[in-house]
Amino acid sequence: MHADTFTGPDGQRYDIRIHEAGEAQTTPAPVIWLLDAPTIWPPMHEALDACASAATVVAIDWHGDGPVDRRLRFRDFTPPPQQPDADPDAADAGGAAAFRAFLIDELRPALAARLPSDATRHCLFGHSLSGLFVLDTWLAQPDAFDRYVTLSPSLWWDDAALLARVRSADLRSHHATRVHLRAGLGEQTAGPEKPAEVDGPSEAAMLGARHMVANLQAFAQVLEARGIACDHDVLPDVGHHAMLAAALPDALRFALAP
Repeated sequence: MHADTFTGPDGQRYDIRIHEAGEAQTTPAPVIWLLDAPTIWPPMHEALDACASAATVVAIDWHGDGPVDRRLRFRDFTPPPQQPDADPDAADAGGAAAFRAFLIDELRPALAARLPSDATRHCLFGHSLSGLFVLDTWLAQPDAFDRYVTLSPSLWWDDAALLARVRSADLRSHHATRVHLRAGLGEQTAGPEKPAEVDGPSEAAMLGARHMVANLQAFAQVLEARGIACDHDVLPDVGHHAMLAAALPDALRFALAP
């Protein structure tokens, strides 16, 4: 499908593709706002075909050829770090608020005429660093979407600062939302951003202290203790890169359910 190009924060250009999947129906299909589209869209396309449910997917990609620049992912998907020197590859981190404003205040109104009219069925969908952005958005602006799906969220980022924030947050305005959380048991210590053979001063922070499963379970426990609908699970024998294929069918059922 043809990509529309929009200009976001700092002049960064994004390619936006709108995909319609499933059979036509009398009621408008839910809208899934898909982050990390270069990675997530191919397996999501397969999962949508398998579930045969109607959906509109807005896939958000960085403009340009070649592999995605990791610096762009850190810039767009992370809140300002309290420890900015923790990872030399994250020098441009901390732009989540600017990217969120672009997504919600500029991009969504610009696409409104091309989307279903049921404005109550919008789902924000992310994996890994974009999964962290999903939870950061849920915490900062819960009424922007009614469902939030995050697979393998990078809650380890910045010494698990987002987990600390949710523990102390006033969540009374978050009860109308629904959250879907998944991690794989193989993600508890091995991280996605650096292979295990990489050495260096950030090795401990980037590899040995991720605690993906423990952080996800702790996040879910906070939500459940506050009475917020939270569908969470840990998948056995699943690592970070296998998570999409393993978790997408169930995540889509959650996102598309009436």
